[in-house]
Amino acid sequence: MDELDGPTTPSKKAKRLNKYRKEWANTFNWLAKDNQKARCKLFKKSFSFIYGGLGDIKRQAEGSKHKKHEIVLKQNKTLQSFLGREEVMDSQQEKILASEVANVYHTVKHAHSYNSLYCSSQLLAVMYPDSNIATKTRLGRTKASMIAFNVLAPFSVESPLCELSKGVFLEFWNFFGISTDASNHRSAKLFPILLRYYVPSEGVKLFLLDYFEDPDESANGIYTNLKTRIQHAGLLLNYISCYSADNANVDFGRLHSVYQLLYKENNKVLAVGCPAHMVNNSVKNALAKCRFDVETLILKTFNQFSSQAKRCKELKDFFNFVDLEYKTILSHVPTRWLSLFPAIERLLNIFPAIKSYFLSQEETIPIAL
Repeated sequence: MDELDGPTTPSKKAKRLNKYRKEWANTFNWLAKDNQKARCKLFKKSFSFIYGGLGDIKRQAEGSKHKKHEIVLKQNKTLQSFLGREEVMDSQQEKILASEVANVYHTVKHAHSYNSLYCSSQLLAVMYPDSNIATKTRLGRTKASMIAFNVLAPFSVESPLCELSKGVFLEFWNFFGISTDASNHRSAKLFPILLRYYVPSEGVKLFLLDYFEDPDESANGIYTNLKTRIQHAGLLLNYISCYSADNANVDFGRLHSVYQLLYKENNKVLAVGCPAHMVNNSVKNALAKCRFDVETLILKTFNQFSSQAKRCKELKDFFNFVDLEYKTILSHVPTRWLSLFPAIERLLNIFPAIKSYFLSQEETIPIAL
């Protein structure tokens, strides 16, 4: 008997890839689609279901981390619990709610702390006891953070996205430019995504779409994060008008860069370098033609008064003499090129007093000055 006639091992069947089904969200209210993966809304993490399908969804729901987040969510009070149990708020409740939201917005805009907001709300209740709104406004740290994260933050993104979605019917509305740049926050490297678009009635508008963390800072990583978040917002890559970033090879390299990857998706996208760096390079080349070194002038002037209390006292007298409000002299940090312009502007504003001081000290001023 021929060896080839013996029993053969059956070939393995190819695994069938599963697709996301909308009806899953009816059973699991925490489930959402994230491109080719599923996303858990409780602890904001994506996981794959391509091979396991519904089984992967159920395993996710039965996991210890997932159940822990469900318990925490049930224990936390929602924002509505602070506003009363009536289904329809009356005008007085609406005014109290509007007061609380406005106070939180003011706190976030001016980078104040939630502790100061809580203290202010208590102080206003004492100062204005005859005001029903002031006495019933309660803004603790937890409530204020819930309003900021769950009300103001989503609205700041949803509102401009609604304006962009209207551009489907008016094509000159929905084109937008994207900007991003790395920012070190301690050990984390964060990338904010800024979108700039045009509205005929208001002009050019700018808003923060999202931000992501990418420790590798590679072209593929930045491009993938940008593409994922733009598509997740319901926007199309074909409507990107320009890409603006730092003038580095990872962003605008000729062979492989973020711009080249975007250009493959949309060959009409324009490359826009960092405007701040362009201005800095222009000013730097222009200052090279000056007869004196501006940076030396700033640093020498600052050092003249930085640690000399007596000289500062004399300088204040000259401010009074020339009828100017006293302002401290700013220093320039060479590693922070954005600090040069404020230092020059401050020196120009107080130049009459500085000039009068140095003219009275002809024998002791540095030669460079």
